[in-house]
Amino acid sequence: MKKTSSELIAPLLSEKNVLDFFMQMIDAFFTRRDLKSLKKLLAKDFSSIGTAVHEISTTLKEADKLFKADLKQVPEPITITRENLKVQILNENTALVFGNFSLSGTAEKQMFEVPHTRITAVVTNKANALKLSHFHFSLPQEDPGDPESFPIRRLTDALYETGERFRQVFENAPVGILQFDCRGIIKACNNKFLQIMKSSREKILGLDMLNLKDKKASEATRQALEGQISYYNGYYQATTSNAITPLRAILTPMSDPKGLLLGGIGIYEDISDFKDAENRLQYHFSFERMVSNISTSFVNASADEIDAVIENALRLSNSISGKICGYKWKFNNIP
Repeated sequence: MKKTSSELIAPLLSEKNVLDFFMQMIDAFFTRRDLKSLKKLLAKDFSSIGTAVHEISTTLKEADKLFKADLKQVPEPITITRENLKVQILNENTALVFGNFSLSGTAEKQMFEVPHTRITAVVTNKANALKLSHFHFSLPQEDPGDPESFPIRRLTDALYETGERFRQVFENAPVGILQFDCRGIIKACNNKFLQIMKSSREKILGLDMLNLKDKKASEATRQALEGQISYYNGYYQATTSNAITPLRAILTPMSDPKGLLLGGIGIYEDISDFKDAENRLQYHFSFERMVSNISTSFVNASADEIDAVIENALRLSNSISGKICGYKWKFNNIP
């Protein structure tokens, strides 16, 4: 039984492992105030954002200065309470930890408490070891509400914008596009594909592409699901309508980053206009060749061969025009 792409995610990057790792960072930085232990948990491309404008670092070296300044200001352990943390696995190498907690401690012999601090951390799998790549502190909140912090909302907005752009391209493409799963079942298609097939979305979605009326098209799908780029060129007989359309298509397999086959994508182009132009060109070429042959025959024919030449000219004319008969008249004693 084939594993799904979610089952192939590295076990190292499970929700439990990520949360345990994050709590190691919390323990090293807040509880033990041990910068040496903290640095072992940081990725080389680590960056951080604090609650003030000057608490922004884009490199590990800049972050180190901020950590030292923080330790100098608050050397004693900081207590974490009422933590509300969540983990979101983005892919096999990246996860987010986000939520809020309360801080309390002593700075310059003065007790302090910061309730409901929002935090976001990016944890990555670097050479089969978890590392902290980014850490963000948001301003304290009296009412934290939803634990999703500002970076999470930005990420969600960015994903929405990307999805919306993809949808616009998908729906307004000048060619038909469809996506099918590893069983050959159509899961999505755009409006142009529906126009080419002269069919409806209800009839198209769920259609088995391995069992189409047009066996040549089914074979192209089968090749794509075997990992090959396949092509279709011909007069396609639709399965969900009576349409017969001059069609050109390319189908390609679709896999996840691990190489697991997810299905395929097909791009379809109605080449009716191209076929019409090609047929017209072929007609003109055939007509010119016929005229040339007939002219040459008349020039080279003797008087006794004229009748045969005329009959041949009629036969050629009928073959070009698509007629099945022609006539000739012979007149005698013309004054």
